[in-house]
Amino acid sequence: MFIHNPASPASGFTYDLVDFQILPHRRDRLCIVTSEHGIEEIFPVTQKVGWKEPDNWRRDKAQIAKIAADLKRYFSGYRIAWEHPLVLRGTPFQTRVWEEIAAIPYGHSITYSELAEKAGNKDAIRAAASACGANPIPVIIPCHRVLAKNGGLGGFGWGLPYKEAMLTLERHAKPAAFAA
Repeated sequence: MFIHNPASPASGFTYDLVDFQILPHRRDRLCIVTSEHGIEEIFPVTQKVGWKEPDNWRRDKAQIAKIAADLKRYFSGYRIAWEHPLVLRGTPFQTRVWEEIAAIPYGHSITYSELAEKAGNKDAIRAAASACGANPIPVIIPCHRVLAKNGGLGGFGWGLPYKEAMLTLERHAKPAAFAA
């Protein structure tokens, strides 16, 4: 997986050309946003209050078609090997947290305190949890696999019903070899 961090959020960096696709999903409609560098963001449309399609965004292209197909297969219960370039803008600590989250094996989980330690600061548990919440691509950078120390779900940017459904889906996943 390629992680590209072209600029921090504070720099005001924007792309002139962004492609997107709205993918119907049984819980919501997911918006997949890409730029010339890779996936920028995936989010449930109803969770972005007042969101509307920006004028300078283009609908769909070949890059998004593959991402959309992989998301459909993932949500149909197949294990997916995500091979799409990602665009992640964050602090150095957030980037380390996202890299550690990406390394959590499919069907496994770790705690927020374990995540903080793996990211290099065992005392930064809240910062690690905040980085999970700031994750713009939570299916591919699977922050749903990070749980509270007491075994509870903790939080999730898309809401706990999504987190619980994704964890359940991964426990009962179909082998990747059968995902045609």
